[in-house]
Amino acid sequence: MHDIRLRMGNLRMPRVRPTRHWESALFLLIPLLTLTAFACNSNGEEYMACPVIESSGEGPSGPPALPYIFEGTYYVDGEPGPPGMKIWVQMARSLSQPSRTFDTRHDGEFLNVIHGPIYDEDHEHGFVFCIGEMDGNSVMASSTPIPYEPKGTFHTVKDTRVDFPRLP
Repeated sequence: MHDIRLRMGNLRMPRVRPTRHWESALFLLIPLLTLTAFACNSNGEEYMACPVIESSGEGPSGPPALPYIFEGTYYVDGEPGPPGMKIWVQMARSLSQPSRTFDTRHDGEFLNVIHGPIYDEDHEHGFVFCIGEMDGNSVMASSTPIPYEPKGTFHTVKDTRVDFPRLP
């Protein structure tokens, strides 16, 4: 059998760095503060901005369908919306020209939001209303999208009620 002897004089203890408790606390505190800031900014409101639709450069898959013409009133948090807002509809890959809500009539009233599906994907998507600026500072309606059904002629949808959770 071999006799193994350790010499304590040859062993070196690793140098221990003094503990800095503030580093550990900071490591845990930063993510907690970040999550708290995000939670406080949401105010419990959930809304979606309308996606910005940019031209893909390709043309439609056939002749465009005859459009729907929407007129009605939009509401923000249950109250008629203010006049002068841009309002439009979007589908999967296309969008209407914006219309402005009236300044001289009832609050929230809009006319002539005109659009029909252009691409194949648009037929299945339905019409989604948006208010704000078309470049991204917008809010999508909390109302259910209006389904597209071919009518064979121009189709006017009167007394459309569109609900938004907030203004942009």
